Amino acid sequence: MMFFKRFSRKLTYLSLTKLAAFIIACSLLTACANASNTPQAGAQPGIQESPSLEQVNNASQNQTSDLPETVSNAVLKDASKRAGQSNDKLKIIASESRTWRDGCLGLAEPGSICTQVLVPGWEVKVSNAESQTWVYRTNKSGNLVKLDPASQS
Repeated sequence: MMFFKRFSRKLTYLSLTKLAAFIIACSLLTACANASNTPQAGAQPGIQESPSLEQVNNASQNQTSDLPETVSNAVLKDASKRAGQSNDKLKIIASESRTWRDGCLGLAEPGSICTQVLVPGWEVKVSNAESQTWVYRTNKSGNLVKLDPASQS
């Protein structure tokens, strides 16, 4: 019985100690966060607006970026399946860094659910020897690849 009394006192002490440490840590984090959000002298307080989709796309179109290999491989793999041709008969003819307005890359299908967040990615045009062209939309890493249905003839 004596063992249980000592054990419960130690457990209570440890719990209170951890709780006090947690409260102190939270207070310090809150103080640091408030300090970084404090406006500088002479600064006008106000609400900053997020850039519009057009502004984001205009900025990304003006940047010259190379298409990552993972993105080009993913696009060529899908185009190869659709065309029934090997990757070496397909060619990426254009790529452009883009920011899509949702998680469906702006290509939502009826009944689908898309995250409502800006998604950085790529627009990639692929062609084959028969002059067929496909336009793909991807996210930044290329693990989400969608064929733009407007590009199909």
